[in-house]
Amino acid sequence: MLLISEESPLGYDDREKISSEWSSSSLLEEVANKIIETIKPTVQSDYIRRNIAEYIEKLINTHFLDSNQNPPKVFLFGSVPLKTYLPDGDLDLTVLAPLSTPQDLCNVLQEAEKILDNKFRIRNVRFIAAEVPVIKCFVDDIPVDICFFKSGEGGLHALLFLEKVDVLIGRDELFKRSVLLIKAWCFYESMILGSSHSLLSTFGLEIMILHVVNYAKDLISGPFSVLCTFLKYYSDFDWDQFGVSLGGIVVLSHLPRIVVIDPPNIPVGGRRYFADEEIQSLKRDTQEHRTFPRKFLNIFDPFVESNNIGRSVSKGNSRRIRMAMKHGYEKLKTILEMREEKAVDDLNSFFINIINKNAHGVRADEKVCEEVIPVPVPVPVPDLTSQSVTQATNDSDEEIHRVHTPVTDVLSLDYPPMQIWPVQLAVPIIRRRFRIIPLEHFYRRRRFPYQNHPSQPQFLPFCLMTFQSHYTTCPIGNSSNTGFNF
Repeated sequence: MLLISEESPLGYDDREKISSEWSSSSLLEEVANKIIETIKPTVQSDYIRRNIAEYIEKLINTHFLDSNQNPPKVFLFGSVPLKTYLPDGDLDLTVLAPLSTPQDLCNVLQEAEKILDNKFRIRNVRFIAAEVPVIKCFVDDIPVDICFFKSGEGGLHALLFLEKVDVLIGRDELFKRSVLLIKAWCFYESMILGSSHSLLSTFGLEIMILHVVNYAKDLISGPFSVLCTFLKYYSDFDWDQFGVSLGGIVVLSHLPRIVVIDPPNIPVGGRRYFADEEIQSLKRDTQEHRTFPRKFLNIFDPFVESNNIGRSVSKGNSRRIRMAMKHGYEKLKTILEMREEKAVDDLNSFFINIINKNAHGVRADEKVCEEVIPVPVPVPVPDLTSQSVTQATNDSDEEIHRVHTPVTDVLSLDYPPMQIWPVQLAVPIIRRRFRIIPLEHFYRRRRFPYQNHPSQPQFLPFCLMTFQSHYTTCPIGNSSNTGFNF
């Protein structure tokens, strides 16, 4: 990859710099935070998705065993463990199983669909034989996507990376709250989110957000200012000439050579979250030597340079996405020119579909379960000395056949251990450079990212995953380490 820091001579004019007025209104930020309150994950929505994942894992275990009679391993990735899923969001699973073809699992799910007295009702099972094979179905009205090891590996990389990014950005988990707000606007208001419908993928949207946040570090103060900056930037982005990457914009005319330049319509030279060296260190070694497939919206995968995570967008929907960004920016610009009292009413209208669908006390994904949710018990802060870390790691090897720690518990609730997602097996999956320590040994006292909700616990398990680089091991939450060490 060739990195160029000078201003682009390729047709961008000297546009107006992003104004500090985006972050000047605390009242509008408060309105945006209330919107986030209506769509944030809750104890019950987590519980429901957890039970569905357990059910699918047990269903797979009853039909598939390897040569040593061991059950398949199921991993959760995507928005659910990241805690950025919407009420209508799906559940992403990847399976490491002795299957001859993915169609085997599809057949099992289709048989379960015919059984009416199941604990969970499965319907609409279908196998998508795309570039990334996936099985799609609904389990009690929750959409579920199941992929397989090779295609799910990238999702596990993305999960670890985005968790690290959220800790790096900080500011009361600004990144996750901003992702929730922008995802909600894209899904409910402009209807431009959903790769299965030839629209934006969730990971593609997250890279678009990080692309802007990286350059606007000094201009954003909350989720609303991130939304405004995001819409202003992409309202006139020239998708025909440029692609989006974490480190800058990519000149498409130079493909297959990757030439990255700084965006001229965002102030540069200030502080950035990601240095060029850190971005380069994210690249994964792959044996595939493909050229980047140019599509109608080009978003570069930070891990695999030849992967276009905007490839799902069709030609017609690319125009729709551009118009939605432009229209959204024009509406927000008008709102910011009003008096604050009038601006609040108009901002509520800007999010009218979100409010109408989710602000009536019951989330769409909570209607499928009426069980009483157990109240999590706070866990004391452990000893995190190097000696205890070594002992805990050694103990985990002996307990791997008895205790399985779910990937979901990275920032999840303290439910009892489940027989799903044995994270120790994620070590060889993620380049053998991560060490994942059992939940029983490591907790970190941490406030829930979405405050002011009486049902949310004040203590969450953290520090499950540690990043290992050369001879050092650094917990995710360690503020002294801002590198990515991938």
